Amino acid sequence: MSDTSGLMTTLAPYLETLRRIVDATSPLSDFETSLKRLLATLAEKHQVKRPTLSILDPETGTLRLRLTHGSTKSADVEYEINEGITGQVLSSGQAMIAPIMKDHPAFLNKAHGRSDDELSSMGFVCVPVFGGDKKGGGQEVVGTLSVDAAMDSVEAGEALKSFMEVVAGMIANQVLYLQEDMARQK
Repeated sequence: MSDTSGLMTTLAPYLETLRRIVDATSPLSDFETSLKRLLATLAEKHQVKRPTLSILDPETGTLRLRLTHGSTKSADVEYEINEGITGQVLSSGQAMIAPIMKDHPAFLNKAHGRSDDELSSMGFVCVPVFGGDKKGGGQEVVGTLSVDAAMDSVEAGEALKSFMEVVAGMIANQVLYLQEDMARQK
């Protein structure tokens, strides 16, 4: 019985986050407010910092930081294709992990104003958000979801990446709505 209760304790934050995503993605929910709540849930339930959603601006071809939680320095940040980890995830459609931010040559620290201590002790995980099919096959990347996290092992980083890929898949339609909203505002 104790094995089961230990497993439930481990799974509880993940299940709670997934439940909140299902609630947030209902047709009656305001998608931007729902996504902000999701980012707050990621921070609170999964001990990550600065969960951030960046969205591809189809007009400029750049990724624009759109929603974030727990950051004071993040306005008007953009990434070109292949620029930094975030731009590389946009280009490749492959998630990336930087176990220690300062040790990864592609990590730029453009957003959020992280301290030297954070850069030396925390990792960064960035996953693509897919939204539809590309011309010529494959899926089109319409955004990225990223977090800062302390990673005590390679396995912990991989587990977080896998969970974030599931989250990114579940919020893809809301990200498409935000992308359409971004295009309408121009």
